[in-house]
Amino acid sequence: DTNADLMKGFEMFGVVKEIGVDDEGLTTFYKDHFTYPLYKDDGLVFYNDFFGKRSIFSFTTYNPFKLYGGYKEMTKRLSDKKLEGNLVGEGIVQGG
Repeated sequence: DTNADLMKGFEMFGVVKEIGVDDEGLTTFYKDHFTYPLYKDDGLVFYNDFFGKRSIFSFTTYNPFKLYGGYKEMTKRLSDKKLEGNLVGEGIVQGG
């Protein structure tokens, strides 16, 4: 089987971990950037199993220059895609 064969029938979807916090931002993101189905992960099963309970406090490096470089790359990617971040929500779990 090729990768294309394995992907037949698979459709893109999104998983959110919380609603009722920034529904306006979620609606804007869905409408303007990600128009695929969204599902709420009530028990954080997808987040815990797929992302491995990643937290913003679990760094892959403690090198401040590397952390700063990664931050600059991330903000450039977001800016290039015209995406805005916010500080709404719990903010600890990565991936959502």
